[in-house]
Amino acid sequence: MRIDDLLEQPPPGTAGALGLLRETLEQPFFVTNGDLLTKADFRKILDFHREEESDFTVGAVRYDISVPYGVLLQEDDHIKGIVEKPVYRHDVNAGIYLMNPELRQRIPKGQRTDMTDLMTTLLAEKKRLLTYPIIEYWLDIGRHPDLELARAEFDVHFGEG
Repeated sequence: MRIDDLLEQPPPGTAGALGLLRETLEQPFFVTNGDLLTKADFRKILDFHREEESDFTVGAVRYDISVPYGVLLQEDDHIKGIVEKPVYRHDVNAGIYLMNPELRQRIPKGQRTDMTDLMTTLLAEKKRLLTYPIIEYWLDIGRHPDLELARAEFDVHFGEG
């Protein structure tokens, strides 16, 4: 594997950095956030992307938000019901993207562009954006408590035993 690095001045955003690539890409390629720890099966994501003829595939993880109280259902100040300690489930962006090479042309040169900006542009262009569920271990380690959790769990998920 060859790894090249460069200093981004000013920071171009998560998608804008793709404009700095010199190589012409001919196959779908992955872009991932650098603060992820995962056992996602990238081969399966690629197979899905190709089989479903996706233009842009986003890895998604399930995220639960638990409210530890009864949530009031109301109109203005009139209570219409109550939901005790609900859990709201959402699929959230896992920071794992697979995109077709021609989509690089949709990234404005010299302008800060994040992957979410690119996704909004592609949706407006009616491109085929799909999600792929990441069911394997996944952790965003961009916050200090999550980094500590990753250190504590690393051998369990990535150790040889």
